Amino acid sequence: MIHHPPPGATAPDPHPRGRHRRALAGLTAVALVATTAGVLTAGTAFAAIPTAPDNLLVFPNRDFITIEGYQSHAGEVGTIELTRAGQIVGSAQGTVSGGDVAFEINHPGGVCWGAGTGVNVTPDIQPGDIATIKFGGTAFGDSTVQSAGFPGAVPTPTTNTTTKTTVDGDTLTVEGVIDPANNAPDPANMEQRIVNPDGFRTSLGKRDIRAVPGDFVTAPKTGTLGTYKSKLAVGADGKTFTATYVFEDPAVATVARDGGGQRLLQWQTVDPAGNRQGVSIAEAGEVGGPGFGGCPSGPGDAAAPAAGSAAVIRSADKTSAKVTWSAATAQPGATAVSGYSVEAIATTASAAGEKPGVVVRTGAAATSTTLALDPAVTYDVEVRSLAGTGLSAPYTIGAVAGTATGAPEDTVIPILTVTPAGGTEAAPAAATSVTATSDNGQIFYTDDGSLATFGDGPSSTAKLYTGPVAITKAANLSFAAFDTAGNSAKAAQDGWYTPDAAAGTTTGPTGLKATAGPGQVTLAWTAVPNATGYQVVAYQADGTTKLATQPPANTGTSQVITGLATGDYKFTVTAKNAAGTVSPESAQVSATVTAVADTVAISKVTWKAGAELRVIGSTSATTGTVTIYAAKTDATGKLVADTTKPLISNAALTSAAPAAGSSFDARSGAKLNARPATQVVAKLSTGSESAAVTVP
Repeated sequence: MIHHPPPGATAPDPHPRGRHRRALAGLTAVALVATTAGVLTAGTAFAAIPTAPDNLLVFPNRDFITIEGYQSHAGEVGTIELTRAGQIVGSAQGTVSGGDVAFEINHPGGVCWGAGTGVNVTPDIQPGDIATIKFGGTAFGDSTVQSAGFPGAVPTPTTNTTTKTTVDGDTLTVEGVIDPANNAPDPANMEQRIVNPDGFRTSLGKRDIRAVPGDFVTAPKTGTLGTYKSKLAVGADGKTFTATYVFEDPAVATVARDGGGQRLLQWQTVDPAGNRQGVSIAEAGEVGGPGFGGCPSGPGDAAAPAAGSAAVIRSADKTSAKVTWSAATAQPGATAVSGYSVEAIATTASAAGEKPGVVVRTGAAATSTTLALDPAVTYDVEVRSLAGTGLSAPYTIGAVAGTATGAPEDTVIPILTVTPAGGTEAAPAAATSVTATSDNGQIFYTDDGSLATFGDGPSSTAKLYTGPVAITKAANLSFAAFDTAGNSAKAAQDGWYTPDAAAGTTTGPTGLKATAGPGQVTLAWTAVPNATGYQVVAYQADGTTKLATQPPANTGTSQVITGLATGDYKFTVTAKNAAGTVSPESAQVSATVTAVADTVAISKVTWKAGAELRVIGSTSATTGTVTIYAAKTDATGKLVADTTKPLISNAALTSAAPAAGSSFDARSGAKLNARPATQVVAKLSTGSESAAVTVP
């Protein structure tokens, strides 16, 4: 049965931090773990919705993401990639804290988009975008942004262009939109809230009101002005939703209309323990873009990108110069490059202070052009990209001398060396990459058998050399070097190449180490030169019987193998190169996996002066008891149970059947006039502790 918090339940702040984020999404933190001997998982090549307590919460209006849980990766660097139609439109890296919130992106206290990845743009998150978390290049979970929300917050279907929050006497209605063709949420997986702590606490004794699917539900009465009933419905066409609130006091309807704070929670699935997974939270009126100072601008504000590198070769008679550059790539979602502006500007100013020059504008596909020059003038050459109406910062190549410099003519030919030397078509040289160096000037190359030179400049098919050329298939390479005076050299060592089938895979990886933990093993090894990927091989304790399910291939030099049953295992790793050749296995390492600790989470805490303390939660344990303690900060700064301050002792567990695990409802019994603690922690009799939760 799908779990919906009651409309009268207390919700946290709409801009929560830390442990409060889970309460906003209506989540509990019970991890359901099923282990079978010989079966394991390890972040597959395809992602899936995470399993509680891990989760990805996406706030599309403010372009920020909260990564929850992932305590098994504490201290590791996680990468979040936001993809649209298979293309990365934003990414960032953060270190997993080990607490309730692993890390956040584009929110105060978190990291900026682009952190650690170089994709320096704050993406405009849209419905259908997929947020994926990776460790060591392997995907461990994803969340798809849902399409319900408010105009100005998410794209509005053309057939429904308005959203209203209106009052009619004692009744408030909040209307929103859904795009049924673009990841519309399941109508049962939605909840509308209006968060107004000041207004609702005064009138209703609450900090928010909420509506869930189905018939009217009446919230508990806690305030001085009565209570309310509410419901949420999706239109017959699937393009709208309407939340309806009816108040005992009509004045509260006006407070709800005018106070702002409209939210719509939507989620992809609910697990058997009632956890909402793959959550998107639409927030009316919230502004997107960078969440704090110093973060990258959004795609609409991104400047035109500069060319990565460029070179210029002036003809022997000085009447022209060929300019070649590397294509510029716009940040994801930003205005595409529409062309290039290539400028040659005289280095010496006239008496009036002017520097004449030559400008050529090209199309977007161009990577070279020829400038007609005054042979007597020395020019500085620059290349800029054009994107929309903007010009990028210049890539300055430097000066090309004319005949009026008074300096002796430069006739020294560059020295060009290619390593390794190429072979013939019948006997190609085996290589994983080819490197070219020159003592002067820029290097160009072709890989299609054509010459890199034409006349006194690079050929039309020549590419600017910016680093070693990878050999992934048979190729006929031609290299040439050109200096700014127009002197050139053809490489004597180039020719035919074929991938080196043995490079990097003659021996298996070395230095394999295993670190075991509850239900998992972390493996790390030394990189193999020229390897393009690795494959961990898992064995039973005898070292010869392979497990029925093996980990997926990995491109990094570490991998976390999860889902292991308690017991002994052995592991090896192999390397693979670009030609597909697989190395022998490394030496085996052993690891002893311990039992996975039971999980426990607090879902609700209630107390007010003169009332008992009540703590509700759930656990994966099926036996034992739970004790509620005041929280304290340990030496590492983590909130843990203060075992010297028990508040409720040995509360019973109740089976959650047919779902796995148990629930608990711990009560102090005695009525308390003073707040018993600022925060509380639930601790099982087996030793597992929950995250700390604030006592209201």
